[in-house]
Amino acid sequence: MRNALIAVILFAMMMGSSDNPNDKFGCNSNIERASRKRLSDVGSLMNNQPAPVLKFSVERDVLIKRMARETDPNKVWFLYLCSPVTGQPIYKVMIKGKVVSSTKRLNPDQSVDYNSSHEYLQNAPDEFGTWGQGTPKNFCISVEDILVEFSGFPFIYSEKPLRFNSPVLELEQVEK
Repeated sequence: MRNALIAVILFAMMMGSSDNPNDKFGCNSNIERASRKRLSDVGSLMNNQPAPVLKFSVERDVLIKRMARETDPNKVWFLYLCSPVTGQPIYKVMIKGKVVSSTKRLNPDQSVDYNSSHEYLQNAPDEFGTWGQGTPKNFCISVEDILVEFSGFPFIYSEKPLRFNSPVLELEQVEK
């Protein structure tokens, strides 16, 4: 009798703990109550301490300036490759344009194939006519018009030459 009474009380507690008839354990209503409380708190904070209306965004300004500089194909940059172990710059090259990642593509990596009964996406070849993922690399063109390709090196990219405490090797063109 005692066990039956405990079972009935537990069942009643579970069934009565939620406003949602499909929520047998009261989980959804607890989450909903906590969410409503959180939204109410945020609403009060926004009313009591409103954010100023921005007339200028430094983030947007920097992004716009960066985009203008990086899309100039004749802009000269200083690229410093750093040691993956020490982080110290070890190699310097002056480049024209920007550093580009080999993970970027000039065409979509998928194409739509139209079959008589349906259409479906399929992998498309890359710019070289090959399929599959290659090793991610970065590459750029030096001011001497030399393709420089590298991977696994952190790098520093600057509009002006930088001075470091340790010596940095420079790219030299070897004439044949």
